[in-house]
Amino acid sequence: VDPARLPEVRYALNALAESSVSTAAVIAAPAAMLAVARAPGSGVAEACRGPHVDPPSYETVRDCMDGHLKDMSGKCDESWKGWAEVHAFMVGKGLADNSADCVVAVQHWVEELLRIKIFEREEDSGGIRIKE
Repeated sequence: VDPARLPEVRYALNALAESSVSTAAVIAAPAAMLAVARAPGSGVAEACRGPHVDPPSYETVRDCMDGHLKDMSGKCDESWKGWAEVHAFMVGKGLADNSADCVVAVQHWVEELLRIKIFEREEDSGGIRIKE
């Protein structure tokens, strides 16, 4: 695993673990892993809960990102370093949940939107912005 992508891996593992928790059974995760994933500023704690929703489509992810970024200074959110932050934002808006299907869909569509240059990474901050 690329060390620079460890936060994304931690986020995905925590989101999947949280989605598999039901009132009847609790998945035991290593305490150290959850402590790191839930650390302040990790973005994970804010996205751990949410109602079940179908995996978002390309259009849903694109419109969500565009709607958020167009109101930002420079049309860039410096806190969005990759798909994990977009997923957390979408969970907060009720547009995604922490199921494996939603995590994979958001990851796929964000990476695709960056690949086809609808959005891009801002050079200095590494945040995601609307490509102009």
